[in-house]
Formats: sequence, structure tokens, C-alpha cells
Amino acid sequence: MKGRTEKVSINKCRIILKKYGHDYSDAEIENIRDFLYILGEIEYGHYLKTYNENSNHICSGIHR
Repeated sequence: MKGRTEKVSINKCRIILKKYGHDYSDAEIENIRDFLYILGEIEYGHYLKTYNENSNHICSGIHR
């Protein structure tokens, strides 16, 4: 997808996961983080598709 930004660090993910009582290895945290990024990309793509299909714009290049 366009406009990629830096991913959340492994350390930040570890802090969030430990907050909920989970203790994972670096590799497991990286897999979880990457999986969530993929889900986010899928959801965002679905949102864009739905938005464009439900748009009432005369010209698809004009967004209100």
C-alpha cells in the first residue's frame, strides 16, 4: 500500500503485550506485529474499495 510508515518497534510491542500478561520472544512479537500490519492493510484496502463503491461523486477524483 502507498504511504508506508515505520513499523512499531519490537520493544514497544513487548511493552503492550506484557501489559496484558503475555511474554513472547522477539521472533514471536515480530510475527504478531507483521500479521497485524497485514490485517490493517487488508482492512484499509476494503475500506477504500467500499468507500469508492458507495461514493456519490460525479467524478471519482473529487472528494468532499
